[in-house]
Amino acid sequence: MIGADKDFPVAASGIEDGGRAVYLDVSKETDWERPFQEVLHLDILVACAGISEAKPIPETRLGDWRRVMSVNLDGAFLSVKYGVKAMQASRGGAIVLVGSAFGIKGSPGGSAYCTRKAALRMLAKTAALEFKSQAIRVNCVSPAAVAYVAENAVVARAGRKAWQ
Repeated sequence: MIGADKDFPVAASGIEDGGRAVYLDVSKETDWERPFQEVLHLDILVACAGISEAKPIPETRLGDWRRVMSVNLDGAFLSVKYGVKAMQASRGGAIVLVGSAFGIKGSPGGSAYCTRKAALRMLAKTAALEFKSQAIRVNCVSPAAVAYVAENAVVARAGRKAWQ
């Protein structure tokens, strides 16, 4: 197992025996090249990096929008790109992109977050079709309510609970 995070202690916290932690800014392609140079076999890749910007559209700065898309969507694309290369050498595998119910139904104040999650669903569908002949499955899971900071900020701006 390789645990990757921009915050190295976070990456290291979930590593068991036989695994290693690496610093990785998911939005930078050069950071993706390094960990996969040493991967000899890859069966499963889970892409769940994410940040949020919980503001109504008129208050969302373009720079904030781009930062969310860079980390959340570019990072997922790069994980698929480099994960597939390693899985092709292993003759198959499974990729899971972590989406959200907000990528299906949207939420006021969550334009960047919800758009990113919706785009992940299409990335997963497209990649699944592209790589199915190589025995590489690609899926997107979209949990309804997960108590974590980014999603809570989106629903708080909408004035409701995550499960509503």
